[in-house]
Amino acid sequence: MPKKLGIVRHIWRVLSKGRTQTIGICLRSSPRNSRIASILDGLSLAVRPHGYTLNIMITDGKLENVRHALTQLAEQRVEATVIGFLGYTNQYLQIADQLAQLPNVVSFGAVDNLPIDHCTDDVYQGAIEAMQYFHELGHRDIGYIGSMQMETQIPGVRNRYTAYRDALAYQKRNFVSDWLIVDEQCQLRFNEARVDELVKLLSALKQKNHMPTAWLCHNDWVAAQMIRALHDIGLSVPGDVSLIGMDNQSISSIAIPTITTFNFDLEQYVEGIAQMVFDRLGLGEKQSDQSLSEHAVQRRVIEPKLIVRQSTAVVGGGN
Repeated sequence: MPKKLGIVRHIWRVLSKGRTQTIGICLRSSPRNSRIASILDGLSLAVRPHGYTLNIMITDGKLENVRHALTQLAEQRVEATVIGFLGYTNQYLQIADQLAQLPNVVSFGAVDNLPIDHCTDDVYQGAIEAMQYFHELGHRDIGYIGSMQMETQIPGVRNRYTAYRDALAYQKRNFVSDWLIVDEQCQLRFNEARVDELVKLLSALKQKNHMPTAWLCHNDWVAAQMIRALHDIGLSVPGDVSLIGMDNQSISSIAIPTITTFNFDLEQYVEGIAQMVFDRLGLGEKQSDQSLSEHAVQRRVIEPKLIVRQSTAVVGGGN
């Protein structure tokens, strides 16, 4: 039988059984960092042995475009849907009606405990441990940079910013509004304009002799921009100021100085997403003997691991 004819017959058999062997991926924004690309690569490799392929839709995060992408996935009769980053309950509620019509929905990058299957890094615990590490190094005046406005306005959500506030309260330290720098973009790349803004903000703190000895940064790219801005106003890292980033992004190991950060095991993350999809589809060797309830929500949480590099030192003890 010619190979092409065999493929056509295979497709016909799959469609005749109501199966498309396709898993839809809806990204709310472009995959601008290597971690997202690695997640997509890992999922593609995980589903391939089962005869499945990924259908990836990339949006700009605007609600109407996310809805359009989900509509297209529904029309293409995907057998499961993975959506990310779907971090907050309000983001879920905006599209809950459509997600309810899609099969076997899994979210990644969740911050809230969403009422759908999801996998997430425990960034709250990472930020708590970062604050503890600063405390062990003798830092008592600690700032935070990178909190998005949404994080400061939604109480009780376990994100980086709320961990920062909770740790201050636990350590009996006052919250200083001047030491909170809100960054709506939390850039995943180096941004010269953002560095210029930071130079102005940090210069004002330096002139008032009001600079904290340490900064907890939303991610490693924010930390890298802080290193540059502090250098431009004549302060060194970690000699004058210590920094901790998050996510162990590639910039953390090549910045000067290298950045102390938290790693979240990417292999476990991808395996968690894939296994939830497999459980819903009834696939995989790790499937439980007990059938999974249609209404039971699966949650996978990846724990943080501290990676100490050059950007942290005891107070006054840096080079």
